[in-house]
Amino acid sequence: MIPAVKAYVRPDGRHFVRDPDPESLAEATTDVYCTVEASEIDSYLALGFDVHRREGTYLVPIRSARAEAAQGVVFARADEVDETTLRLLDNELRQDVPGTDGWQWDEDDFREETYEAAEFDPTTYLVALDGETGECVGIVRVWMKQPIPRLGFIGVRPRYRRRGIARALLAESTGTGSAESELPARCVALSLRPEQSSSKRHPTAKTTRPGRRILSSGSELVEGQGPQA
Repeated sequence: MIPAVKAYVRPDGRHFVRDPDPESLAEATTDVYCTVEASEIDSYLALGFDVHRREGTYLVPIRSARAEAAQGVVFARADEVDETTLRLLDNELRQDVPGTDGWQWDEDDFREETYEAAEFDPTTYLVALDGETGECVGIVRVWMKQPIPRLGFIGVRPRYRRRGIARALLAESTGTGSAESELPARCVALSLRPEQSSSKRHPTAKTTRPGRRILSSGSELVEGQGPQA
């Protein structure tokens, strides 16, 4: 039997629930989302949810080869960048990520989820800057979870893409570039959608060697209860 609902609203305005029950869902006045493991999907489909997107969590070995950044781009640690600037850049880059469009951090929540997070390490949360203008143009963050670090996000502003910046950020943050420390596990966990896992253009494709294996798979589900447009 599914326990009572536990709900929260993400910075993108989407309402997520944990362990929903039919009664609570019937009272919902907006679309309701949840993230579940593959083994749980049938139970949620029976409650009226539909699959919104799928993704898997992979264990990815890190190559020892170094990736060079485009000329004129430098890296800074997250704690060396103005907090407001970093928060606004994170908001901007998330608009291109399926499932997080509309994301707008609250100042206090951003600080708590970033600098005050137990897995935060400024040597693995890096920002790419235009060396000439000082403009922040990209982010990579590797959360130092135990026992395996997790690649939480990597993104670059549109006009700076296709210059190798994302691969160089990843190499720097995992210690295969010239970072201050390298990941002791020599691998990271990351979440990919099915089309990303086979893409040769994904930043991890050339910064990791063959041998990735799936740790888990799951789906984001949605139950449409809100007013119809």
